[in-house]
Amino acid sequence: MSELSSCEVLPGPAIRCLICDAVSFHPTDISEKYCSRCSSFHETMTTALQSLAMSVRLISPQMPNAEILRLFKTLLVLIGEANRRTMKGHGIQRS
Repeated sequence: MSELSSCEVLPGPAIRCLICDAVSFHPTDISEKYCSRCSSFHETMTTALQSLAMSVRLISPQMPNAEILRLFKTLLVLIGEANRRTMKGHGIQRS
């Protein structure tokens, strides 16, 4: 089974985020493996994704990587929504 990653380096050169599907041609984004839309480094996202995969495979060893990636994306959306609600509850405005 191939190793899970949150990004894909494309010819061109370019980098595509497998979380939000953004593509960047910026040399710094490519060299640092950074997604400006997610505001995160792929090394961090990949580590979290691989940790989730290890946990999921304890319960469902045959779950395909594509399904684990879809679960990871869903969790990120839910975490983002919870963060927005928490910030709103504390009167914090986000621009």
